[in-house]
Amino acid sequence: MRNLTRSALMRGVVSGAVTALTVACTGVGSSSPTPATPQTLRSGVTLTWMSALDNQANQDARNSQIARFREQQPGIQVERQRVEGYDAKLVAAFAANTPPDLYTTVRANVTSQATRGYPQALDDLIKRDRFGLTEFYPTSYEQYRVNGKLYALSYDFPNRCLFANMTAFDEAGIKRPPSTWKDEAWTWDVFRTAMEGLQRRRGPQGAWAFDANRGLRSWMPWVWNNGADLLSKDGREVILNEAAGVEALTFLQDMIVRYNVSPPQAGRQAPLGQFTRGQLMVYENAQTAIGQMRLDVGHSFTWDMVPIPKGKGQRAASGGGSGYSIAATSQNREEAWAFFKHLMTRESHTTWMTVVGAMVPFKALVESPTFLVAPPAHMSIFGEGAAILRLDPTAPRWTEIEPVLNDELDKLWTGAVPPKQVADTIKRLIDPMLKG
Repeated sequence: MRNLTRSALMRGVVSGAVTALTVACTGVGSSSPTPATPQTLRSGVTLTWMSALDNQANQDARNSQIARFREQQPGIQVERQRVEGYDAKLVAAFAANTPPDLYTTVRANVTSQATRGYPQALDDLIKRDRFGLTEFYPTSYEQYRVNGKLYALSYDFPNRCLFANMTAFDEAGIKRPPSTWKDEAWTWDVFRTAMEGLQRRRGPQGAWAFDANRGLRSWMPWVWNNGADLLSKDGREVILNEAAGVEALTFLQDMIVRYNVSPPQAGRQAPLGQFTRGQLMVYENAQTAIGQMRLDVGHSFTWDMVPIPKGKGQRAASGGGSGYSIAATSQNREEAWAFFKHLMTRESHTTWMTVVGAMVPFKALVESPTFLVAPPAHMSIFGEGAAILRLDPTAPRWTEIEPVLNDELDKLWTGAVPPKQVADTIKRLIDPMLKG
């Protein structure tokens, strides 16, 4: 695929796949969320659509969705706002009473955002326009419900895995890891041994065997797979400092500072770029990275998906994707809702799935051959992951909690503080935020 231009990819993937899948799936049901006739749409409106900085595949998909909407509603412009430091700038925009009309969100943030009055509740709009949700995975939208009201809908619904350079395993004479969550022999010990073998082979060339990544959805599966959790079931206290949680944090720190198979925090580079250049053999990421991976890797090496290895608990995948919300204080609510509905159509989800390579919340599309296309060879692992998906922890003060959590975990990644001390400090600092 390296010899394909991006414009050729867009022409072939978007036009061909959208047409084929739309025709193939028309018989699924009459409740497909086709945009209803809007109340009154004004001409000359410019909608603002805020998101974090995104990669080229995401940009291509979103630009295509905007172009299609403009064909249907030529009187409405959509201005994308791609910002660095997204979370802080979104808060600042609301504080200044200049919020975007639409913005991206995740489950962990939606509770605090709803508490602050940021998002528009969608229930009345959905009911008014008879906007059906029956073709969506229920978890994909129920995760955005707070106190009985729905504040967002998913634009993707992936779970996360390890990306693995299978060519590197072959060249090192190491058995390829499994590409299914059902393999019970893929344990932490087996995983560590494989990473040490890869490091011995590729380390002298300046490469690294493994990067666990650093986000909440990256490290939480190791905790879950070891039978632990961040918060108690009632969400009122941190339990990460219990033995199983500390053991998971210890394993991740040891991969960096004890076994030296992961890059140290100082000078650590973006793992996706390292992986596509053949300088990182295994790393954790969202399934939404697949579209960019296909563009960047091409035929340089064979890569596939691998599950998080099994600890002492039940298998669990992280994920849930991201969603879109409409600002409650938007001055362009009807126009924003019209564009929002457009983003939730089968056509828009097909565009996102084919260009980005992402698992979307539309069940019929995920079950289609187009979603399962290689590379990687085992896209089916994400269907397995959906069955064992665990959603992000969340709390009313999550936007305050997450920076504290990340600051303490930085000390874990650097090796500056022992894992038990990190977990105990997290509990001491965050418990009052959960109860207050």
